[in-house]
Amino acid sequence: MEQAAILLAFEASAVASTFVWPAGRAQVSAIGALALVCGVFIQTSLYFADLYDLQTAAADRRSGGRLVRALAVALALYAGLLLLWPATGAGFMLVAGAAGAAAATLLVRAALPGAPERVLVVGNGKRAHEVGGLLKAGTEFELAGYAGLDGPEPDLLLEKLHAQIVVTALDEGEGALPAESLLRCRLRGAPVFEASAFAERAFRRIPIGLLRAEDLVFSDGFRARRADELLKRGLDLSVSAGLTLLAAPLIGLSALLIRLESRGPVFYHQERLGKGGRSFNLTKLRTMRADAEATGAPIWAKQNDDRVTRVGRLLRKTRMDELPQILAVLRGDMSFVGPRPERPFFVAQIKEKVPFYELREVARPGITGWAQVRYPYGASIEDARNKLEYDLYYLKNRSFFLDLTILFHTVRHVLTGRGAR
Repeated sequence: MEQAAILLAFEASAVASTFVWPAGRAQVSAIGALALVCGVFIQTSLYFADLYDLQTAAADRRSGGRLVRALAVALALYAGLLLLWPATGAGFMLVAGAAGAAAATLLVRAALPGAPERVLVVGNGKRAHEVGGLLKAGTEFELAGYAGLDGPEPDLLLEKLHAQIVVTALDEGEGALPAESLLRCRLRGAPVFEASAFAERAFRRIPIGLLRAEDLVFSDGFRARRADELLKRGLDLSVSAGLTLLAAPLIGLSALLIRLESRGPVFYHQERLGKGGRSFNLTKLRTMRADAEATGAPIWAKQNDDRVTRVGRLLRKTRMDELPQILAVLRGDMSFVGPRPERPFFVAQIKEKVPFYELREVARPGITGWAQVRYPYGASIEDARNKLEYDLYYLKNRSFFLDLTILFHTVRHVLTGRGAR
């Protein structure tokens, strides 16, 4: 829709600027081509500014700084192109068209949902206040207030606090849900959600602190459709075959640089855990010194890790060290999209401290995943817990379309070096 609005606005603005229809087929073709190029520049800039992420776009609505910068970059590129474009006799029309395209982009973005929806949280314990904390940190929703079981009923507070959504978040033993009052909320048009289901919908993750075993037992998800599995495997095989051909020269060059800089093997192999808890060997280009784990015990990678070589830092920044994992995808040990595979040593530690971590093993691990595009690089138990919340969202909602969405965002992460360590 946005691309169509940009193209139409460009054409309309270009023609309206002179009140004269362009003369000649060449001029019409030039305007059409530049309208398309301008649209590509704008949408590419929006993509790199992360404005196709709804939460980021909603957060930017308050200042508009990210959107304005993206449009400025796009229009600067377009202006540079005009200087190189063969004369068309319609310079003013093309400038007016670009202005119209930018205005259309602003209008489309302004039409996105505006004011955050107000949420009434039923409960006054730990789970309720965790939901409140999520709401205070978010942008699409805001906390209207709490409805404790010893105070006014939710339906009475609904109108008083101008709430639009009700979320139940009672602690174990806090009391029984006020079912009749919640029904009256629904009849007044306010949807009612359980805490973990609301967090899943609103924040695209499932917070561990809100999750109970019964939420998983009685919920849909955690089971991909057969058609999606076939499409996913087809995507894995076709992309892997293509990337193998494209990546071979890059892997060869990287191997040469690694060999020239430091002693030791070009590749390193690690045991990782995959689907069903089965182990497999994962291969990467070596980015650390050969004695990085000379003590024999696995060590979490850290920011500015001094074990990383100069070539290794470049490979990590560009993600080229990940390329040999394509072989694991071809073998069927991994997929392109899924939870990142972890080392058995760390898995044992994490499972002792993080509930539901074993759920990651219901699907093949991936080179990229929902946690990778939504959460920065993690290298601790706490990071593993936070990333699990995104992994659970993916596992519960996985589909071929979600995989394509993750790949779409992954390209930006690779090109910008975001999250590399």
